Amino acid sequence: MAWSADWSPQFVYTYGPQFKTEITEFETGKEQRRQKWAADRKRFHLVYNALPAATAALILAEFETMKGAYATMSWTNPADTTSYTVRFVEDSLQLQYLTTTAVRLEFDFIEVI
Repeated sequence: MAWSADWSPQFVYTYGPQFKTEITEFETGKEQRRQKWAADRKRFHLVYNALPAATAALILAEFETMKGAYATMSWTNPADTTSYTVRFVEDSLQLQYLTTTAVRLEFDFIEVI
């Protein structure tokens, strides 16, 4: 399976650039900082309101195929039409059934460098 362009969310919140810095504070009050990532990454928060249950099932199947946050894929952000290599941030996905045919779904992707 592959991520379908038909699965366009109602909202995409883009957070970026994002860095990873490890800060160690010593008893003297001094700090040591270390950059853990060589480059910045973007994070995307996708929101689906009243998603058809059949489409939600396809997204869930893709999530299971990718084994949550394990695998990466190519995804085109509908907000800027740029293609990114991403993975799910979490290893779990929560579906909120509004009705038997409509699902609310929110999750995050993070860019993989």
